[in-house]
Amino acid sequence: MPTCKVCGAPCDASDKYCPYCGSELETKVASNQQQLQNNYQSNTNSIASDNIDIYNVFKSNNWRDAWVNLNRNNGGIILTDTTKLSNPSLFLNTIKRYIDFKKKEGLSYTLLDLANEQVKGSTKAKVEDIVELLKKIYDVSVPSFLMIVGDWNVIPSMRFKNKTQDSDEFVPSDLPYITLNCDSPWSGIKFNFKNITKVGRVPGGVLTNLNEAIKYFNNVMAFNPYKKEEVKD
Repeated sequence: MPTCKVCGAPCDASDKYCPYCGSELETKVASNQQQLQNNYQSNTNSIASDNIDIYNVFKSNNWRDAWVNLNRNNGGIILTDTTKLSNPSLFLNTIKRYIDFKKKEGLSYTLLDLANEQVKGSTKAKVEDIVELLKKIYDVSVPSFLMIVGDWNVIPSMRFKNKTQDSDEFVPSDLPYITLNCDSPWSGIKFNFKNITKVGRVPGGVLTNLNEAIKYFNNVMAFNPYKKEEVKD
């Protein structure tokens, strides 16, 4: 009976993934598949030999080559800031499991944590600074996805002066993370939304150590797609 090397749980011989933590199990594969796995392992070992964490390539000074390698096929960035968390370990472990989970769907995510990024080395949790950080990364390789994790106290939104006719004085927006431009949409600038990086936000608070986000990621990993029942005559 095989055992999961990640969580140690016993698994059935027919299982491809651990039913407890979702990690991929070692199986015998055809020779061409084995070669693909060997190539991937070789690339991973190459990154590891440079002391680069594949789950967070941006905390290394040698992040550029690692980021290009990870971003070659449907890459994405998980942007957050664990600086103010009293206990970030549970969140970071969840992110690692989530990144492994998404690999099975062909998505190559990596973490961009303002607490330890070495792209700029001292990015403050301000929209303008984060946009400059993203520009430096995008100059090397542009991701398909940017997932922001945390509420406005973790990763702030821009507050635009409201020039519509309603009563709100300001309009909070993540638009700068899409356009990489902090100008107001009422300034007359025309944004081009073709071939942009898709941006979304997962809520989570500092006081809860991003527990809301942890629940979200666990729900995604535990979800079983619905299957349509066959209609019998």
